[in-house]
Amino acid sequence: MRVFIGINFSEDIKDNLFTIENNLRQNTIKGNFTLKNNLHLTLQFIGEVNEEELSLLKDVVIKTASNFNRFTFKVNGVGEFRSQRGQIVYAAVEYSKELDQLYNFINEELRKKGLTFESRPYTPHITLAREVQYQSTFNINDFRFIQFVVNVDKLTLFESTRINGLLTYLPIIEVNLKK
Repeated sequence: MRVFIGINFSEDIKDNLFTIENNLRQNTIKGNFTLKNNLHLTLQFIGEVNEEELSLLKDVVIKTASNFNRFTFKVNGVGEFRSQRGQIVYAAVEYSKELDQLYNFINEELRKKGLTFESRPYTPHITLAREVQYQSTFNINDFRFIQFVVNVDKLTLFESTRINGLLTYLPIIEVNLKK
């Protein structure tokens, strides 16, 4: 089972992000756009795990959620990462001390449990599309939208799987943060 820890969004946030995606899509020649139901913010990608590791991950999510109050962060722009297969376009997340602390706490708990995880520097972002090729007249630096606030009230352990050929992120466990 392939898994990651992240923040699932409310329907209104997914609607906002999907609108941004659709506006971007109008300026591309091609791209693999994230399905609306898959929109999320990854905190830590784990990868393939067995049942024992899955149980430990559930414990990490529960402990982390019980140590953090609900908080907010802002989505304030778009950006891109370059890859060999084209651009990865994302919604940019404004720096959030709470998000940074959450990320670091999760990593420490994973370390304590002896679980392996990605160790590259963390850049909070919401992937909107992969393998993007823009129309020649489009410059992503000129793309604008009204920034919005995301309420973070729960932590989610997701399974990444294929259903009928479509990449799908399914919540395994969702735990509310403290009020």
